[in-house]
Amino acid sequence: MLKLTERREVFAVLALLLISAVIIVLQYFYLERSLVIDSRSALRAEVRDDRPFNGASVSAIRQDQRGLEMSCDLIKSDFAWPYCEVVIDLSRGELDGVMQGVNLTDFDRVGLWLQQGDKIQPSIRFQIHNFNPIYSKMGERETYKYHAVEFYQEFNTYPLWIDLKSFHVPTWWLTLHQLSLNNVAVDLSNIVTLGFVTGSRVEPANYQLTIERIEFRGKLFESASVFMLLIGIWALAAVVFLSQRFTLARKDLAQVKRQKQVWEKKATLDPLTGAVNRIGAHKAFAKQIYSANKSDDFSIIFMDIDHFKRINDSLGHGVGDKVLKQFVQLLRKNIRDSDMIVRWGGEEFMLICHNTALSPAVRLAEKLRAVIQAESWSEAVVMTSSFGVAQMRDESLENFIERADQALYGAKNNGRNCVVPAP
Repeated sequence: MLKLTERREVFAVLALLLISAVIIVLQYFYLERSLVIDSRSALRAEVRDDRPFNGASVSAIRQDQRGLEMSCDLIKSDFAWPYCEVVIDLSRGELDGVMQGVNLTDFDRVGLWLQQGDKIQPSIRFQIHNFNPIYSKMGERETYKYHAVEFYQEFNTYPLWIDLKSFHVPTWWLTLHQLSLNNVAVDLSNIVTLGFVTGSRVEPANYQLTIERIEFRGKLFESASVFMLLIGIWALAAVVFLSQRFTLARKDLAQVKRQKQVWEKKATLDPLTGAVNRIGAHKAFAKQIYSANKSDDFSIIFMDIDHFKRINDSLGHGVGDKVLKQFVQLLRKNIRDSDMIVRWGGEEFMLICHNTALSPAVRLAEKLRAVIQAESWSEAVVMTSSFGVAQMRDESLENFIERADQALYGAKNNGRNCVVPAP
């Protein structure tokens, strides 16, 4: 069963996948810009032919609801390259001596809706003309940079879509104008005219060409930008995910540390009385022995409840447990915060006293002995306790504890309810 956080992460990943899929679908199929030129556009068009070059071809143009219809009588003559051409003007006036046209750099393909008459032209040349003040002159159309692509009837479709990358600058135009390398490439930034010209394989005849529609299409957003956006979204999601994971890991680690401390504390406490057990006592001994101030006075007091077995035997272990709890509570009320109560075993307890020499430890033991004797105990039990006290010398821990234990036995042998210091 997934945790709530894990379920949220799964939902977030699924949401990101869905968003990414929607963005990709929109990018490839829907998010497009278009520029349409058809009969509904305010077209400005004219025809040109080879007569200015001593040719004999004659072209004419007519505009109706279908679009632009060019009629061409292509005639052989002394001119080597007879042609007819229809030119569509896209210019938008002049600004500071620069012809203002249409920027086609945001488009990646052009669609052509063309119809031919009974006599089919084997090939048609489509031209796009750019105005750039570096090499173009107002009113001199030959100085507008030519971008051309020629397509053949056997490969035509309706409509015919052409990738704008297929256009090239004709070699004859580059040779004629001798541009620097910086200006020889395709430039669609300021298109002022479009042209349809009879192709290079066209034989003399009468041709009809109807231009119904021209449409430039391009992505509303560049694919590279869209994919960078997707990468950015996923990268941001990864950062958020890792940040949350890091935060959760820190919280989990803190929780583990707290739980560890709880279990460590439980592991060092006696579950009945809440006093420290032997494990906790040995940790306290190790801390004292290996501390920088291990030369400070250090004493322990062994305590044993007198005749405790009689309480269990006569009144039951339940009463015995109550007595033990009350015993520890009474000790806590009469010792310092720095002193540690240890349940050493059964009814035997130890008091670890840091920074305490033997004499103050003996006085504390006498105080506790009197307090225990004067206490009102559960079930009207009469209680006393015997004490053995020792101060640590230059000796092993085992020897130190053994001396205190022997002092306790001395107190028991002396009739109990007394304090005996270790020699």
